[in-house]
Amino acid sequence: MKQFSIILFAILFVSCTTCKVAKTSPIREIQFGSGGGFTGARTTYSLKADGSLWKGNEKIKTLSCDSLTSIFELAETLPKENFVHPNNTYSFVRIIRSGTTYYYTWSWGNSTPSKPVSDIYFKLNKQL
Repeated sequence: MKQFSIILFAILFVSCTTCKVAKTSPIREIQFGSGGGFTGARTTYSLKADGSLWKGNEKIKTLSCDSLTSIFELAETLPKENFVHPNNTYSFVRIIRSGTTYYYTWSWGNSTPSKPVSDIYFKLNKQL
């Protein structure tokens, strides 16, 4: 009976700690950042479906399930078309879905993207 209780606890623990959005969303990863300017340097952050947030190859932190769900739900509302209008300096969001990638890049003050794209950009940056 003791072994059964331990196994049941382990199953419940694993099922509760895995965020449902990671299992059900077609989004696999969201990349965002900025670049350009004199050096042409680019900074890229990646939010994985498991909630891990990365800067390059360095893991920064893991988002809570609520934060991850909120961001992924907002990502689902983004236009299903690319928006590519960079200038000298630019910001970007890349949504990597199963089989499809959407890329939004822009320069603030020139041609800005739709409100949901800028909203998700700011929301992602707040997680840093």
